[in-house]
Amino acid sequence: LVQSDNEKAINIAIELLDKNSKPFITNIDFIKTAILSKQESIHLWLRKKIVEKQLEDKGIGEVVDYCLNDFQVSELENKNIHPTETLVTIFPIHLKKLAPEKILELINHPKLEVQLFGAKLLNLNERKPEEWPDEVLLKLLTSEHVAIREEGAKLLARLSDEQLLE
Repeated sequence: LVQSDNEKAINIAIELLDKNSKPFITNIDFIKTAILSKQESIHLWLRKKIVEKQLEDKGIGEVVDYCLNDFQVSELENKNIHPTETLVTIFPIHLKKLAPEKILELINHPKLEVQLFGAKLLNLNERKPEEWPDEVLLKLLTSEHVAIREEGAKLLARLSDEQLLE
């Protein structure tokens, strides 16, 4: 039901989930499917009910990898609500520690929406700005897209005056 485009089906799904959420809030396969839903009400339910600390790291990694792979091949901009926002809301701790290679892969992706998500993850990441290659900051700051330049400016703002002078 959570994959449906039918509003009645989604309403029924939400009602059923609310009545018996316990088996779903820790079910990795359900979470993977639901995060990729095009329905805002599903995303709102996920953001309210799924708590990162309820899941094992392995399961979180599986969900994140699955979603990142899907984001790279699907049309994110055609969805009513951005699944990347749900991913960040549910798994902020895991995403702060996401491997730099995965973030760089997103930033270097040909699709703007994927690049932007990569840039946002770069700013969310616990690594210090100076630990990222200079080319990454340059790529963000010189992008033709305003939103990506803004993310580059956020990263630049985290550098100290001394680091900026170097």
